[in-house]
Amino acid sequence: MKTFADGRLVWRYLKKDAVPSICPNAPSYLSNTVGTPWSTKKASVASCREQQRRELEDLAETFMAEDSISHLDLNDLTDKLRAETIPEGFTVVPVSQLCLLISVLDVSTDIPKIRASISVNSDLFVVVSVEDKLVPACHLKNLVDGSLMQISQLVARVKSWCRELGMMSLEMSVQMAI
Repeated sequence: MKTFADGRLVWRYLKKDAVPSICPNAPSYLSNTVGTPWSTKKASVASCREQQRRELEDLAETFMAEDSISHLDLNDLTDKLRAETIPEGFTVVPVSQLCLLISVLDVSTDIPKIRASISVNSDLFVVVSVEDKLVPACHLKNLVDGSLMQISQLVARVKSWCRELGMMSLEMSVQMAI
């Protein structure tokens, strides 16, 4: 029962499922005068953002670990590429123990022609050609700088050739001709 300043009494009622925890005439071990403190630390906006940031970092680390090919040989890389979704028309062929070829054929004429190819050497260096011309390494720097580290780099480049074959920049065409 609570008394207001003006002398009115207010009756408080327990909920039906309430269990009394303060019993004045009972032994001390039956009473709990200190309630369990509630923490709002997990409920704050900053802590929610921090938890989301940690979860995203964990996902990124997992993806990068699964995507890494630095420990694979060309046979394992071939298997991994075949498991990926490579655009229709592209083939993955291990040429030898030293080279893997990813190519798209142009079969619009009686004589099939390799329209574009990406060869991956055993040291994971990439060589790209389009229409029988070598693509300069400077046009691959955005995806591959040196040796290939992630499978996604290679798959992304293979997928992009589907869109870029007919739409090469003038600069790229000139450099390839040289």
